Amino acid sequence: KAVEYTVKHLFQKVSGGTNDGDYEAKDDYADETKSGTVGAQTEAVAKTVEGFDAQTITQTTIEASGMVVTVKYDRKNISLTFELDGGTTTTQLTENKLTGLYGANVEIAAPTKEGYAFTSWNQALPQTFPASDATYTAQYEEITLTVKTGETAITESYDWSAPTDGEDTLTLAAESLDGATVEWSVKTSDDGESELVQINNGVLSFKEDKSRPTDADVTVKVTATASKGNGSTSKEISIVIKKKVASAGGDDNNQSDDSEGENTEGDDSDEEGGSEGE
Repeated sequence: KAVEYTVKHLFQKVSGGTNDGDYEAKDDYADETKSGTVGAQTEAVAKTVEGFDAQTITQTTIEASGMVVTVKYDRKNISLTFELDGGTTTTQLTENKLTGLYGANVEIAAPTKEGYAFTSWNQALPQTFPASDATYTAQYEEITLTVKTGETAITESYDWSAPTDGEDTLTLAAESLDGATVEWSVKTSDDGESELVQINNGVLSFKEDKSRPTDADVTVKVTATASKGNGSTSKEISIVIKKKVASAGGDDNNQSDDSEGENTEGDDSDEEGGSEGE
């Protein structure tokens, strides 16, 4: 006698687990109605489903209509390999691999590499674990940084002399990647806090109640740090603050006035002599 029985297809939830409650039906794989002869074995057949492996089916003896045969499918355990190209990530990896169940969220912190900004993964990283193992390679953009004053690039050090006129400041500029932000800092030659100068947006100036030294040159260290995304690079240069040199008659600003005074006296003498001659 032929009777009908049902084949159910149940799939492991993304949370994992192997208890009955950890499996659920999928709309794409509805229950199947099959028929067989009483006393014969059921003939349930597993489906080929991406990302899942079917468990071994336990066929049973057909005894009466209304029997149910359940086919369970476990999610594949997927391994993703991350080639960091010299970078590091705070995500715990085992031999550069991250494992998880098919469909689970992929969570990895963007890698960092000194002097570079992380841009993307090659190939594009999915939000969830794919149906098969895959490899992803980190892509970076080098953060270049050049410090200049005017058109002059400063490689190691720069002599900052007193201006002939105008404000006694030194304007520095940083050239870096598009979209990079630059921060400035200044410290003494022995890495202490400078009490003489300060820097704001690349403009080096003397602190309040401070001025250019007159007894000796002073060297300070200026650091420019360019940042983009999760990467950064820094460049340190030495700025030699040249001491203010006073002229024999006073400071530089008074030198020309003294000279003019001397020239005026000479002119007066010549005029007086001319008058006497007349």
